[in-house]
Amino acid sequence: MAETLYEKLKRAETANLDLHNASINLYETVKRFSDAPDISVVTDVLPKQLPDISVPNYQRKIIESYALNNIVLDALRRKKSVETKTEELTAIKKGFIRTFLPRYRNEQHNAEVEQLEELISPVGDFKLYGLRESPLIAGLCTSSAVGGFCLACVPASSKAGLEWALYSVAVTFFGVTLSLLTEQTAAQQVSITLKYQASYIDKKIEELF
Repeated sequence: MAETLYEKLKRAETANLDLHNASINLYETVKRFSDAPDISVVTDVLPKQLPDISVPNYQRKIIESYALNNIVLDALRRKKSVETKTEELTAIKKGFIRTFLPRYRNEQHNAEVEQLEELISPVGDFKLYGLRESPLIAGLCTSSAVGGFCLACVPASSKAGLEWALYSVAVTFFGVTLSLLTEQTAAQQVSITLKYQASYIDKKIEELF
């Protein structure tokens, strides 16, 4: 998967340190072969330290390369911040009820999520696929199917049959509850990560433009 805008901006912060370490390592490696023919020529021209990169200019150029991204464009024009747009697109899983409401496929929403995916990650789970393609619905159906199978195996009227029926209901309830709680917990954790990344990009846009 390609680097996001957030990842590129964070990598740019340590560009000078990374280049410095790389140049030192290369210099030391070449020195180990100083007794080889003509290696002294390479050693003489190889710098121990590269010139410093202007990190602000570098980060500005990175952001400018996303000028065709509508979310970045709106942030640059001060129309809507990346963080605000992130909150809008991830609101479908904000709160326990909203997370599990059935939703229809929305191509416009999904296209905006794909643009957001160029900037921060992970956001793929916030696409609206529709009921048939929903991983959550698939999990619920699986749990219900298991419970239904167990009930179908219940022996005819007997104490053992009643116990088996109660066990089947418990299995189904546990499976459904686990699916719901797992989905909600994951959505909350991802939202926190995305909010941090989006606010970082907004901060850089504010500083550099």
